[in-house]
Amino acid sequence: MDQSTGKLKICPVCGAENIREAESCKQCGHQYRSKPLPAQGPARSWLKHPALWVGLALALAASLAALAFRQSGPSLPDPASLPKAQAMPSYLKPPDLSEAFSSPMPDADLDFQVRDLQGRIISMKDLEGQAVLLNIWATWCGFCVAEMPSVAALEQDSKALGIKVMTVSSEQPEVVLNFNRRPEGLPVYTVLGVLPPSYHTRGIPATFIIDRKGRVVLKHEGMADWNCQAVRDLLYKARM
Repeated sequence: MDQSTGKLKICPVCGAENIREAESCKQCGHQYRSKPLPAQGPARSWLKHPALWVGLALALAASLAALAFRQSGPSLPDPASLPKAQAMPSYLKPPDLSEAFSSPMPDADLDFQVRDLQGRIISMKDLEGQAVLLNIWATWCGFCVAEMPSVAALEQDSKALGIKVMTVSSEQPEVVLNFNRRPEGLPVYTVLGVLPPSYHTRGIPATFIIDRKGRVVLKHEGMADWNCQAVRDLLYKARM
């Protein structure tokens, strides 16, 4: 900053005295500012632009909408508009759902991968935020094969129901690929490595229903009718 003393102007570079009207120092040539710096007041001209306030309002509205979505869940279709369950063989009985959504509900461990029959690798983490029915089975398990028609019927409507049905075996891919007793059109998968400990059970088939918040809301061991209307209603609730 240029310093002034009386009628003299002190050069901030060399300290020489110059007349106040001087535009440069006569000794070192330092150029003085011809105009004073603008006053540093509180006003900010950019605050007066309407477009800025519109942008801020839109950003705030988007943030509030995202927060509301996380808290209340997605907008779901009318249950009456969803496909209804079809009758399954009489030997299949609906599973016991009395403990569904009962505390404690452990977090689902989706940190593993599966492979489909075409060799494509799928990360189960990609299913986070969705309602999932995870069915653990094996080709040598008679009860697993017996309940497969109900799993296949549910999977056939899975897109319309807004859910994912995953039938996973721990066997070698070629074993599952050569298994010819699974219902036609039912996608089946083999796990890469081993299943997380949270899916270890005393026996199979074992079925887990995971809600969109990533909680295991139902764990069931044994054969059951997974295409019954009660299961479809539970999966609808798992989407909320």
